[in-house]
Amino acid sequence: MRIEHIQYPFIFTDDGQRIHAKQVVGNIFKGATLTEKEENAYEVVGIEADENCVNGVCPVR
Repeated sequence: MRIEHIQYPFIFTDDGQRIHAKQVVGNIFKGATLTEKEENAYEVVGIEADENCVNGVCPVR
């Protein structure tokens, strides 16, 4: 799953989940890919970058 939006302390993913930031291990940023390590524990494993979005900030389309 991929992080779509961050509104601290919650992280919203592309599959509709709302995850508390304390449940995620790693550097949290928009576009990061998460994997579930254990029940209610997630880890940042990569990034899916969009070339039109510089530093996670996308232009208005």
